[in-house]
Formats: sequence, structure tokens, C-alpha cells
Amino acid sequence: MSTEARTGADGVAGEMTPRPFRVTRRRQETRDTWTLELEPLRGAPLGAEPGQFTMVYAFGVGEVPLSVAGCPGPAGGDGPAGDDGPLVHTVRAVGAVTEAICAARPGDVLGVRGPFGRGWPLSAAAGSDVVVVAGGLGLAPLRPLIRAILRRRDDYGEVAVLVGSRTPADLLHRRELAGWQERADLQALVTIGACATAGGIQALRNFADVRGFLAAVYATPEYVSTLSTSTPISAHVRVDFELQGCPIDGRQLLEVISAFLAGRRPAISSSSVCTECKRRGTVCVMVAHGTPCLGPVTHAGCGAICPAYHRGCYGCFGPMESPNAPALTRQLKVLGMDDDDVDRVFQTFNAAAPAFRAASGGSEGGGNEGGGRSDHDD
Repeated sequence: MSTEARTGADGVAGEMTPRPFRVTRRRQETRDTWTLELEPLRGAPLGAEPGQFTMVYAFGVGEVPLSVAGCPGPAGGDGPAGDDGPLVHTVRAVGAVTEAICAARPGDVLGVRGPFGRGWPLSAAAGSDVVVVAGGLGLAPLRPLIRAILRRRDDYGEVAVLVGSRTPADLLHRRELAGWQERADLQALVTIGACATAGGIQALRNFADVRGFLAAVYATPEYVSTLSTSTPISAHVRVDFELQGCPIDGRQLLEVISAFLAGRRPAISSSSVCTECKRRGTVCVMVAHGTPCLGPVTHAGCGAICPAYHRGCYGCFGPMESPNAPALTRQLKVLGMDDDDVDRVFQTFNAAAPAFRAASGGSEGGGNEGGGRSDHDD
């Protein structure tokens, strides 16, 4: 390709040729993730739209595709979705190229090609309710979308932003998230799945010395940084609703989102998996086959998949509302389980849920006793 074919009328290199961008600001988000603000050394701003990406080049190392986390709109910020600011990339150091990009300091120069891909059709959502769901690093490409919506807030109906991460320390753009939470015209909800509602399977650390686990699993445990306990979000902040499951049920997620947008209580059943077995005509595996099963105390939502295949329920959806775990424990022992067996069946995906923790011999603490409850319940 000739130089003329790669150069625009204003003398700036085309999208297939890296343009030099200077790092103007560098901010650490998490242990291995950084946000860089970039300005072109010459020529117009990039003119990216929310949802697009660029190819970022670390000279002498290589280039990688990176989602745009903040961008001037077309024509230097005059476009419908543009920020009046620099090009922003949030980057996790996972290889030689991204490590070099994350290490770039203010004043260093990186190459940028693009933008590429199609932006999200914001105009098509005008007048409609908008729900944005992001997890971990996935918030970075959605940040310019949220900012664009908030700049023209009156163009949209209800706006809800749901953000999750493995730990509070893994949340990105925390200062901006706090600002969104304070807005009266934006709903921010952060609690989905067993990890958020009960601490997840990693809550097994609550029953032992986490340093012992590290020494047994890792050759050099001193390089591993981890929390000593795993707790539900509700143990730290007010939660409007907990959607349980590992994994969650897609239909329940849609119901919760629709309910909050409509300003009503989510129609999520508080019954047990046993009711789902009855609805699908599944014979009780405990009664018919003597198979140990947590279905009588587990929150409905999975559709009773395991009992349908002659397996006992593993408690993936956590405790139902007001579970009678002691009664089930007695029946499990009738079926031949000893105390250690009972402890193991309750110490899985929702080990830190108070009802399951108590049934396995642990002390209660943190979170709701049952599942799928709202803090607005009487």
C-alpha cells in the first residue's frame, strides 16, 4: 500500500498506520490493571464511539486490541457520544505487550490504530429503559456508553447499572462508580450469584486457615495475595435484592431487571427445589431411591435438573427462605451419612450462607438467612 493511500487529506496517517499518542495520565485501578489517558501528538482526536476498539502499539514489543474506555466523539468531541477529553484505555497486564503498555508513564509515546468495529446504536435506545450489566474488566468498554447516556439523560427512560467483581478490590473506576450511585436518576445494583450472595465456593476458606491452603496448593505462597475470609455483599452494604445461583438462572435475571425497572417486587419464588420436582413430575430421589438430596432446603430456580437425572440436589441456589436444615440433617443421617458427610454436602457453593453454615457445624454470621429476599421485606 502506498503512503498516499494510508494518509488522509489533513496529512494524518490513516487507520491502518499507528499514530503516536502521548500518555498524559496513568492511574492504577487494581493490582494488575491501569487506566491510561492518551492525547495525539498531532492531528485531530481519534473520534471513537462507545463500543469500538483500537490497536495499541508498544514500540519494540508489539500491539494488542483494546476496548475504548473513554473517547472524544467524531469531529473532536462534537459527536453524539463523545467526551470532551482524551482517549482512555483500561488495561490489564497479562502478557508482554499489555505489561509494556501498563508500564508506560506520562510523557511516554504509544502507537494507536483505529478506531475499529461498530459503536453501539445509542439512538435506537432513545425513549427506552436501559440496563447495563458489567463484570470485572468488562466495565471498561461499557464506561463510555454509560457516560454518553448520562450526558443525555433526558433521552432515556429508567437507567440501571449492575456491576460485579470477584472482590471489592477488583472494582474498576471506583470513584466514578461512587458518583453514579449518588445520582437520583441512576440505579446501581451490585449483587448477583452465589459469590455475591453467600461468598461463593471460595468461602470454604472460612472453615480453615487460609495460609494452610496456600502452602498446600502453591509452591511459592508468598506471591499470592488473598482475603482471609469470603463474605456476601450484604454483610457490608445494604442490598435491595439477592439473586442466587451458581450459575444464576437467566429467566430469573430478566425478571429481576424488569421488576426494578418497573418499580415492583421481583416475582421470584421463595420455595424449595422440591416444588420444581413436583411441577416437572420428577419422583423424589430421597423417597424412591434413598439418595441424599438438598432439595428440601435449597432455593428454587434451577428447574430441579439434578433430581431429573436421578441425582440429589447439590444446593447450587443456596438456602430457600426459612429452610429447616436440622430436619433434613436428621434424614440425611437416616440415609447413612455421618457428621463429616453432612458437613461436606453443605460446604459447597453456598458454604457461608447462614443456614448452610449452621447445618455444617459452623457459626452463623453475615447475609440473609434465606434467599432472594429484599431489605424492604417486613
